[in-house]
Amino acid sequence: MIIVFKEFLTSKTNSSILRWVATLVFSLILFFSVVTIAFLAVLRDREVQIPQRFATRILSEINSISSTYILEASSVHLSLDDGFLPEIKISNVDLLFPDKEPILSFNSIITKFSLVDLVSGKFRVSSVTLDSANLSIVRKNNGSFNLEFGTENISGADGFNAVGVLKELDEFFISDEMERFQDLNLFGLTAQFEDQRTGKIYTVDGARFRLSRENQDLVMGFDLALLSGGEGVATIEANFKSTIGQMDGDFGFLLNDFSAQDIASLSPEFGWLSVLEAPISGALRGSLDKDGKLKPVNTSLQIGAGLLKPSNDIRSIAFNSARTYFSYAPGSGEINFDEIFVDSKDLKATADGLLIIEDIEDVPETFVAQLNFTDLQTGGFGFLNNGISSNSATTTFRVQLDPFDVEIPQLYIYDQNSAVSVHTDGFISVKDNNWVVSLNSHSDAAELENVFYFWPETHKPKVRKWVADHFEDSKLFDISMQTEMENGLAPKLSWSFAFSETSFAPLKGFPFIEQSNGHFISEDYATSVILEEGIIFDETGKVINIAGSSFYIKDSRIKPSPAEILIIVDGALSSISQVLNKPPLKLLDRVQQPVNFGNAQVFGKGRVEVLLKNNLTSNEISYEVNGTAKKFSSNVINPAFNISNGTLDFFADKKGL
Repeated sequence: MIIVFKEFLTSKTNSSILRWVATLVFSLILFFSVVTIAFLAVLRDREVQIPQRFATRILSEINSISSTYILEASSVHLSLDDGFLPEIKISNVDLLFPDKEPILSFNSIITKFSLVDLVSGKFRVSSVTLDSANLSIVRKNNGSFNLEFGTENISGADGFNAVGVLKELDEFFISDEMERFQDLNLFGLTAQFEDQRTGKIYTVDGARFRLSRENQDLVMGFDLALLSGGEGVATIEANFKSTIGQMDGDFGFLLNDFSAQDIASLSPEFGWLSVLEAPISGALRGSLDKDGKLKPVNTSLQIGAGLLKPSNDIRSIAFNSARTYFSYAPGSGEINFDEIFVDSKDLKATADGLLIIEDIEDVPETFVAQLNFTDLQTGGFGFLNNGISSNSATTTFRVQLDPFDVEIPQLYIYDQNSAVSVHTDGFISVKDNNWVVSLNSHSDAAELENVFYFWPETHKPKVRKWVADHFEDSKLFDISMQTEMENGLAPKLSWSFAFSETSFAPLKGFPFIEQSNGHFISEDYATSVILEEGIIFDETGKVINIAGSSFYIKDSRIKPSPAEILIIVDGALSSISQVLNKPPLKLLDRVQQPVNFGNAQVFGKGRVEVLLKNNLTSNEISYEVNGTAKKFSSNVINPAFNISNGTLDFFADKKGL
């Protein structure tokens, strides 16, 4: 009985102890759960400062990832993100070289990490966010870059090498410590960029940098605002993607509202834009090969309304818009244009072609271009009667930027409206703050009406009217137009052409010169007509050969204009006398000689100076005539003496015969 009672008491005691232990354990679990939940809630809503002992341990783990740099900070806080992943915020961070020389300072660094790894003694960062930093970037005259970090711009990296950075990133990402790394974000970056090649200083404001791992790919990107002292703000976005452990990758840039001068300073391939004042937006796409070298870069630029202004004091040329799509292999000195489009008051053109940089190793100053125009529409440029319309035009030219000079050895245009093909050469340059233009345009053949299609009625109107009044049924060839402009004056146009099988009258009322071949030249305000071949018919149909004769107007601005006629004749005396006595000359009447004063075969030369006006007086005509009359016969010169079959040398002027 006693034994049974003891067993009963013992079982009761054990049961009470078990119940007490179970209650204690449950209470502790409940307590720690509540504490844990409360702790997590606290961490979720606020940052908890980590004691210095543990903070030093965390910084030591971070510094163990890389032996190249050292991280120092004033405080470390622990919190949880929205997904309840632990994150550490390190404040007032200094990035140093191992010798404690400062590199870069941040307001804070926030890192996310694996708690399981941390408990097991491993620090595996999954995400890093950096806030606010300052640095300075210098592009040297040789094109290389220097990075200077920190508020005091202390030199940290000389000769920035993008390929070297990629290699370091690859080594960084394949390390064991970065096996859980997913992304890095940098916000609030401020930088000063000095371009020693152009002497300009820019401020980078509000830059953001992103770097992430996507499976086995490294993805980078950044965006920033660029201030250059002007009114506008330029922005740039960029991205890069490559496979971790490999150098090849793809990149892209988006540019918005950059000045043409800023784009021109990017690389020698953009130097030709430096003569423009215009906003430019665009994109660059390219890639690196397996050795980290640049492959050809594809570029598109949208150019807003602006000016062609090679120098500050020159009168600029406005345009409405432009765009271009081109590609280039960096350092090759060649640019391939898939499209160039320009829209302005007097020029609307679409072309493709090639640009060669002659001084690729230095700041580019000289370019050679070959362009093919698929659409070319022009206005009159202030001196042409009609514009040009062409879908078939080519040009080769050489551009020097400073001092500005464009040499044009070849420009070919087929104008659809006039069906005329034109070849042009010359130059356009800047001298003494003025445009200097000298262009020579040539066409193999055209009708007179096609010449008038381009010859404006307001330019040399008297010469134009004279040509219209005195040339009929003309077949023209070897046609040239010279355009000269300098010292800020209006353009000067000079015309010349050869003509054949042409009817030509040098003076109003004068008989037509038939079957004529020769040259017409109008230079400045002087006009000349030179006959290589030509005949005149008298009233009876007899022929007078006047090959070699010429007609010259010295200055068409003078009213009335003085003209000079050099006559070379070979024909019958009666026919020549009849023609020379036609108005307005009436030479025989003026020397008081009859028209039919004899018969002979005459070869002679004469020079007649007249004013181009109606109702000429004797004082407004001067002349000199000399020649030889063969087989001369006359009973008029001396009625008392009959001349027959003689030879007569003669000279006549206003004084007499």
